[in-house]
Amino acid sequence: MSELVRVLVVGLVAVAGGAAGVAAYTVGARVATLAVVPALGIQQAAQSMIGQNLGADAPERARRTTTVGTGMVVAGFLALGAVQFLLAGGIADLLAPDLTATGRSLSVLYLRILGASYWALGGTYTLLAGFNGASRTRTSFVADLVKYWAVRFPIAVAAVPVATTFGAFGVTVTPGLGWGVEAVFWAVAASNVVGFLGLGGYFLYTTRRGMFANAAERANGGSPEAADAADD
Repeated sequence: MSELVRVLVVGLVAVAGGAAGVAAYTVGARVATLAVVPALGIQQAAQSMIGQNLGADAPERARRTTTVGTGMVVAGFLALGAVQFLLAGGIADLLAPDLTATGRSLSVLYLRILGASYWALGGTYTLLAGFNGASRTRTSFVADLVKYWAVRFPIAVAAVPVATTFGAFGVTVTPGLGWGVEAVFWAVAASNVVGFLGLGGYFLYTTRRGMFANAAERANGGSPEAADAADD
């Protein structure tokens, strides 16, 4: 489902920003793909640790692994985002030295907007490690639906002019507001932040209701029905 939104958003970028907008969006996407590699590694490590702690009937350690890991990633990605914000021009020149002046300007803008949301993007991965480790894998699916369909795509649509025909799909986009391709850049950042804050709030809610304790009970031979009932 998220891949479909990504395809649609690229189409909106092409309509609103032309070749320069697509080039800028591509530069930002490449940099972001590299930036999340550390978060993915920490997510996998944290998920393993959480599972081991739950298997050892230590739900408090599993919770602490999630919160400490998330704090570390958020702090690290704040620093990474600050570096990207300051060096956005150099990064754009390094990755795409042949950009036009408009393409370079948009690339710098997008890199800076992305950098401002890196803390949320990175923290999302470790929060999901906590849910996945506690066997709440459906949370990831729901979070993606909200992040991409309820936040990113609706804001990105505002970039295009009113009643624009959307590419090869032949769909007429009527709610466009003509805000320009910059609206797509902000849509990506906003969806990262909203996704993280929403997951963070849900994490606090579920942990107070005993998510890790219930997962530990299930892992150690407790009644799955009773644990699931307490977890819901």
